[in-house]
This record gives sequence, C-alpha cells and structure tokens, in this order.
Amino acid sequence: MEKRPFDKILNKYLRGECTSREKALVEEWFASLDTMNDDPRLFDAGAEAGLQMKMLKEIRQRIARERRHQSDNTRRLWSPLRVAAAVLAVALAGFTWVSLKRNGSVLSFSYNGQSASQLITLQNKTAAVEEHRLPDGSLIKLQPHGTLIYARKFASDKREVRLIGEAFFDVTKDKTRPFIINARDVMVKVLGTSFNVIANEGDQEVKVAVRTGRVSVTRPVNYALRRGIDEVILTPNQEVTYNMVNENFSRQIVATPQIILPQPMRLHMKYEAEPVDEIFKVLEDNYGIDIVYDSSILSSCSLTTTMEDEGFYERIEIICQAIGATFEVEDARVLIKSAGCQELNN
Repeated sequence: MEKRPFDKILNKYLRGECTSREKALVEEWFASLDTMNDDPRLFDAGAEAGLQMKMLKEIRQRIARERRHQSDNTRRLWSPLRVAAAVLAVALAGFTWVSLKRNGSVLSFSYNGQSASQLITLQNKTAAVEEHRLPDGSLIKLQPHGTLIYARKFASDKREVRLIGEAFFDVTKDKTRPFIINARDVMVKVLGTSFNVIANEGDQEVKVAVRTGRVSVTRPVNYALRRGIDEVILTPNQEVTYNMVNENFSRQIVATPQIILPQPMRLHMKYEAEPVDEIFKVLEDNYGIDIVYDSSILSSCSLTTTMEDEGFYERIEIICQAIGATFEVEDARVLIKSAGCQELNN
C-alpha cells in the first residue's frame, strides 16, 4: 500500500529534501500541535494520551537532531543508525498522526481558555438517553457512553463544547454567539437549530444530521495536503458523513425525512387532477428537500390520488409510478427523470 502523502513529506523533511511549501506545511503542523490543550480530558483515554504526547516529544527531538546534523555536515552520508532513526521518526509520526485524528485531538479547542477546574464534563454511564441544559439554555440529549465537555461560563463571542459519542442538540438561538461543537475531526457551527451528531470513539466517520435550521460542518484548517471541500452547509433533513481516512464529505438525505412545517401548514393528502409540478413544490416546502425536475415536461402532468401515512420517499414513489417517471437521490437532492406523461393521461 502506498504511503500517505503527509508521511512522505515527513520523510523528505527529515532528509532535507522538502520544497519550501512542504517544509512550511510540516512546521505549521508541528506548530498547531503545540497549541493543543494539555488537559487529559481532551483525550479519550488517559493512558493513550500520555503515550501520544511522549511520542510527539520524541518526534520533535529526532527532527531537531536531524536538522542539526544536516546543518553541520551536509555532505556526510547517512549512517545506518541515522537512517534507522529517520524511519522510526516517520513511523512514529504516522502512527501518532492517525492516533490523534482517531481520538479527535487534532482540533484546537481552548475551552474559552479556562482551567480544568472551570470545566464541566458530562458522561452518560447509563443505558438510557440523558437530558442536560447548558448555561445558555440549549438542550442536549446525550446517548449512552457519550461525553460532553464545556466551560462553566461560555465566552462572549461563542459557545463551544466538545463531544465524544452521540448527542442530539436543540440549540438556543443567539445571533451574537455561534454554538460550536468539536466532534473528533469536524467542527459543527450553528446559531440556533436542532441536529444530531455521531462522533463515536474508534469509528472512522463522523455524522451530522439536521432536523431544523442551518448547520455548517467544517474540517480542521491545519490539515496538511487537504483534499476536496472544507465545509458543507446542511439544511433540514440533510446529513453529512465525514470520513477521517479519506478526509472527505458525503452529503445525503436522512433515512427518514420529517415534515418541518407547523401542523396547520402541512400538505393536504388528497389531490384531484392536481399538476404534478405543484405537488412537488408542496413536498419541497413541507420537507425542505430540493426536488429537481424539468417543469416544461411535468407541467402537462396531473395526478389524482390520496396519500395518508406515507413517508417522503413513499410519496415520491407514488407520484413517479403514476406518471411513468423514476427518481434518484444525489447530493441530498431528489432528481426526477421523466420523458413526459401525455400518453398516460389519455
């Protein structure tokens, strides 16, 4: 298996073969690691945290020694011992990088600069969901084995917490102080909304699903050689999965979309010769999900049907079957494919 790009750059850095850009990336990475809070509760396991920090110290010492050697005697061939040391350093760097990413410690999180005595740690050690109210009034439903850490007093410009495990958040609106959740390798930022976050220890993915409002999900800005997009904006009934191995986002519609409008405004269930494009508009309004179709084709289609307890996908299926169309879901949108339905209405 080919080495990851960052491991290769670390190796080149030790040999003094980095370009100026690669050298800057490595040194920026180490600088970002130096800013991490040393509070052991930032890590998922105290014993592993100690090992990780020891390994990081070893990497820094080895790189410092290698750089001195290269400066003092640049023409000297590497001895087997120095080669072995470089290989060990790269191996330690790769293992520590993956380990830190797995435990969510790459993200810089200062807890508003407060000391350990000013932090509150909520741990659900029961088999049931626990509800908690934060200082700003936000409601948190913490799943079993979940952990939430936050400062006793939020900052004046933001409300920041860290999540390990799974929790549902119903955030109190505050336009002056965004609510920020550090969940392993991603940061979730909102002003006031409801959504679910899954960031289980040991998993390779972090998932965020939105019920109401608008949510921004970003990955760390200090990743070297980032690939793809760095931010995804989610709206109701959308979810995103961030893969920490491939370092990419995948956005989709939640498995069971819910109607987001208040009860009096919800869609009616009976249609008498109703234009299909109008029905699709009603579904979009009620679920907040984009339905993409060719209005010039579907404007001639009408539908007479009754829908009662069906879910979102069942409603789409009923309509498509009636007009001879098909649909697929792509990037949290429903794409309707139809060649027209004039013949079906004759």
